[in-house]
Amino acid sequence: RVDSDLCRFATCSDFSTIREGFRTNNRTEFFQYTVDVGATASFQILPTILSRTSVGAQYFKNLFQRNGASAEILPPGATTVTQGAIKDADEATTDTRTLGGFIEESISWRDRLFLTGAVRFDDNSAFGADFGGVVYPKVSASWVISEEPFFRFGDWLNQLRLRAAYGASGVRPGPTDALAFFETAVARLDAEELPGLALDALGNTKLKPEKSTEVEVGIDGTFWNNRLNVDLTYYNKLSEDALIQRVLPPSLGTGATTRFENLGAVRNSGFEGLLSVQLIDRPSFAWDVSLSGSTNKNVLEKLGGVPPIIGATTRQIEGYPLNGYWGRRIESFSDANNDGIISLNEIVVSDSSVFIGYSAPRHEVSLNTGVDLFNKRVRIAALADYKGGHKLYNNTERFRCNSDL
Repeated sequence: RVDSDLCRFATCSDFSTIREGFRTNNRTEFFQYTVDVGATASFQILPTILSRTSVGAQYFKNLFQRNGASAEILPPGATTVTQGAIKDADEATTDTRTLGGFIEESISWRDRLFLTGAVRFDDNSAFGADFGGVVYPKVSASWVISEEPFFRFGDWLNQLRLRAAYGASGVRPGPTDALAFFETAVARLDAEELPGLALDALGNTKLKPEKSTEVEVGIDGTFWNNRLNVDLTYYNKLSEDALIQRVLPPSLGTGATTRFENLGAVRNSGFEGLLSVQLIDRPSFAWDVSLSGSTNKNVLEKLGGVPPIIGATTRQIEGYPLNGYWGRRIESFSDANNDGIISLNEIVVSDSSVFIGYSAPRHEVSLNTGVDLFNKRVRIAALADYKGGHKLYNNTERFRCNSDL
């Protein structure tokens, strides 16, 4: 990727020294390497029991390399970095690697009961030096109960499946979050200035990935010759060891004021559902409708002793959702002088900031419908989408109010 920008002398906006011209030329390369090896073996343990075992390993490498050059104050007619009076150059490299392996065992009984267990191990270059790796387990079960002899509900029910699963996954830290960095500094010894090094980032040798464990239970059904399908799922997900920037005391003597530590815990729970139906299915005309929806409850369970993280409009506070909106709520207002304008001294707000609402949707609903014409050669589709249970920050109106427009 090449990013290039040029503003000739006396052709830029009249702001600061930009009017004198500038030139930038940044060149970036992205490399991605993947190796994936796997094998699967199936065994007929008994006439009614089938076993399948899978093993595999993966290796991923992402390499980012960037070189940049820039210059300010270009003479008339100049178009290159070399011709600038004030030159600057920078270089950046990020190398991230992951090595993982897994083993999975699946057992099916009479093609109606399915049990699966798996374990995965991952190691990543972004982990702290004292953290060896992470293990992610998985267990799931699925039972096609409609195949059982005791389960009979007539021809209108084609299939009914019960399912449950437990699994874990993770999110690695940033490529350099665990590393200590130094910067050049001037040291004074015996009234003499000497070149030296100072800590710019403390690093964290015990840094590990954010780990999420999730439990799901659900039911799937098809009815009336597979023309109606229903999927319902409940999930409960706990993300632990969440990466949070802890404020460092000045006495440590580092240039950085924070460092990443595995401190937080966040829980998400809710329901997901899908209903799809084929209302009409003929060669000349077909009509189908599907309705999907989901709910989510998000709670920051702990910050690991870190004080609440307070931003301009959002905050991270235990017991409340991530990135929740906080502000001083309007208690009342009235046009006391009857001039038809509500002024600031006629508005009463709360003494302190209170929780206003979620910044991300809690409820989502989507309705899809489509018709097929001319032996399904032409399809016309429509979509209606709803998101609710949250607030939207009107930054445009905020800007207008602050600017007295």
